[in-house]
Amino acid sequence: MPSSGTPTVCLCMIVKNEAESLPRCLESVRGVVDEVVVVDTGSTDGTVAVAKQFGAHVYDHPWQDSFSEARNYALQFVKSEWVLQLDADEELERADAPLLRQVVRGQDYHAVYLSILNYMPQGRTQLYYPRLFRRGKAHYEGIVHNQLVYEGRPCLSQIRIYHYGYALSPEKMSAKYERATQLLRRQLQEDPQDVFAWYNLIRAYRNRRQFELAARTGQEVLEDLCFKDKENLFLMICYDVACSFLELGDLRNAELFCRKALEVDRQYIDALFTLGVVYHKMCQWQKAAFALKDYLHALDAWRASPRLHRLSLGSVDHEFLAHALLGECLLQMEAVPQALESFRHALSLYEANSRTWPPEVRPHPDILLQMGNVAIRLQRFEQALSFFQECLDLGVYTPQLFNNLAGCHARLGDLEKARIAYEHALRLNPHYEEAQNNLRVLERLHKARAERLSVPAVS
Repeated sequence: MPSSGTPTVCLCMIVKNEAESLPRCLESVRGVVDEVVVVDTGSTDGTVAVAKQFGAHVYDHPWQDSFSEARNYALQFVKSEWVLQLDADEELERADAPLLRQVVRGQDYHAVYLSILNYMPQGRTQLYYPRLFRRGKAHYEGIVHNQLVYEGRPCLSQIRIYHYGYALSPEKMSAKYERATQLLRRQLQEDPQDVFAWYNLIRAYRNRRQFELAARTGQEVLEDLCFKDKENLFLMICYDVACSFLELGDLRNAELFCRKALEVDRQYIDALFTLGVVYHKMCQWQKAAFALKDYLHALDAWRASPRLHRLSLGSVDHEFLAHALLGECLLQMEAVPQALESFRHALSLYEANSRTWPPEVRPHPDILLQMGNVAIRLQRFEQALSFFQECLDLGVYTPQLFNNLAGCHARLGDLEKARIAYEHALRLNPHYEEAQNNLRVLERLHKARAERLSVPAVS
């Protein structure tokens, strides 16, 4: 519990139908905060009962299609000196509780930026956001993706909040994005120059895999709107546009928008990582290696000296992928020992990262496929099989996956399973030349094995 004399802290939340995720959130602040205020905006499940079980003061308030309106309404019930804002699908890192109690003792700031770690299938993203503020010195604006408007200069803290709201079922994610995009469009009708709303809309398009719409909208916004004093939004929109072009296979435009971002910030890790991926897909191995090494150096510098960048960084947990891609580049450049070292580093980092992921977070199939390929390079064929099996469990059935799966079975001596997998790859793509060649080699091996077994033993 907070020690005597320490400023008091209230967890202040707005919720609706969060009975499933709310217990984890409230448990994370048990004994850390002095009071809990929950404003319910129309739950029809057991949300209110859960909140009361944890001792929260619960207030009903009809939903007005505005997150800021609901958050500002909730603030009137806070009695503590400081306000901590969490959503129901988030939790506070309990190890950081002493840091929280320390930071609220400060007198020369009214808002504190915390580290928000979003769990995504592609890995965690990170941003700093003001989630802790002095009561009466801040309020919210914006109907969706609201922003905290506070007095004075803020403080940067490494207190961690984990966000699991992007690890939902496809149906729930679709409903979440649909609600957000509707509110964002409404906000943009009221203020077409709102660059922050445009950024969030472009990001929503990209997350919904509407890549053409994301790329086109992002290009128009970058050309038409003013980004004075909004460098972070310019960088993040460039990144979303580059990633969208990458998904569309337009590598030249993906490179162009990475370069636009790097002209503004040469250490922008998301642009450096994406540029490495672009050059890797172009088979420009040396350029890719340079970009990936630049990314790794910039990532080390960012970790060593965190700063209030106000960026949502999407590649903070992509170190293992950078090493995997770098290994492929080095292999193509015939630097075999260095390539194998990169592959070993990639696999070690992936295993360390995956141990921190909560059970509901499943890695993206592209990551599993990449790690399977790394395991093959290291001749760890059983480990590669486990990665490929995870891909199958996630419903991925591609010719490349079955071709790689077959190769693992063949190297482990199970020629029959290898044959079945190659045939599966060719059913999906009858013109898959690599699988055709591999199957012919396998058939020769199978025939030679059969002939050896048919020869009588010599006494």
